[in-house]
Amino acid sequence: MDKYKTTHGVAFCEDVLPQLAHRFARLVGSNVVRGVVGLYTVTPDWHSIAERPGLWVATGGSGHAFKIGPAIGEMLADTIVDGACEWIASDLFAPDRFDKGRSFKSTYGGNRE
Repeated sequence: MDKYKTTHGVAFCEDVLPQLAHRFARLVGSNVVRGVVGLYTVTPDWHSIAERPGLWVATGGSGHAFKIGPAIGEMLADTIVDGACEWIASDLFAPDRFDKGRSFKSTYGGNRE
């Protein structure tokens, strides 16, 4: 059975509301009336896994993968068509990077080391 939370918590609202109000002045003093939660895929370092060959997939990039998705897609396309990608080492996105201690270090998401 899945064990994820299906409701938002008070701590989340206390964290997010001031940030929203900082950017959108009309939200100052507002309260949450209702909320919706959802799941998204995320790897331990919040960067995509690009698996190959046999099953070509790019997943686990959290919300920022929307921004870097075109580059990940081009990397996979180059690898599929040409056998390799010349402009980035595609093994950086291999799923075994976590076992090998080669995960990305970033300043966003849950990866703020």
